[in-house]
Amino acid sequence: MICHNNSSAFFFGKVELDTPIVNGRDTEFVEMIQLQGIDKVYMKMFNASFVFRPWLKIAAIICCGLIGLVILAYLMRG
Repeated sequence: MICHNNSSAFFFGKVELDTPIVNGRDTEFVEMIQLQGIDKVYMKMFNASFVFRPWLKIAAIICCGLIGLVILAYLMRG
């Protein structure tokens, strides 16, 4: 289960509101994000930043490899 997407039950799951007040409905549901006190728009924008995260990891590994090759080539000249 991925927690950083907009269908995550951790942030956007609905839970039954436990209240002694009768409001005319059988049950009332609220989203987890309301109980956590987090802004919904902020969380959706934050989740959007995780879309390309696997690609960023691959790009970082490739860049580290290239830097390592440049350093190795420099050391081999000496």
